[in-house]
Amino acid sequence: MIFFTPGFVSTRRIPSEDSVKRGHCCVARRDAFVHQFRRPWLIRQAFFKREAHHAVSHHQMRANLLARLAKINTHHMVLFARFVQKMQSTPDGDGTLLDNSIIIYGAGMSNSNAHTPRDLPIALAGGAGGQIKGGRHLRMPAGLPLANLHLTVLDKMGVPVEHLGNSTGELKILSEV
Repeated sequence: MIFFTPGFVSTRRIPSEDSVKRGHCCVARRDAFVHQFRRPWLIRQAFFKREAHHAVSHHQMRANLLARLAKINTHHMVLFARFVQKMQSTPDGDGTLLDNSIIIYGAGMSNSNAHTPRDLPIALAGGAGGQIKGGRHLRMPAGLPLANLHLTVLDKMGVPVEHLGNSTGELKILSEV
């Protein structure tokens, strides 16, 4: 399982080639990393000279800042897509490294201007060795804790726990193959 946050992918062309290598040779086949690097000066250099990502995220609904934030977010997703493609092209057993992995990409806020921790945009990639059906867009019910996703992922990794934080149960819909 690999967690990536937007601050991490903004600092690398492809989110950590080492992550692909570590996943490919992981002896226990169960590993977790959290990547989050805050280097706002790299964003300033890449997109515009004056504002850091955090400052732009407090956009106050101003069109110019929303446009800059969209550009940064698009950049993050392009880098994440490259990473996922790299995992998809790496053979692993009877499939690919992506087929046998779980990758969570997301942020802790849906509206960074208001610090809204609900209705989070989360991307889940990988098949967990055939345990997760992919290629879908799922909209979860309002108020569903993100911890339910984490609880489900832990179970898919062979680490069953009864509850995690404010979880209310596993997301059975992920396993509907």
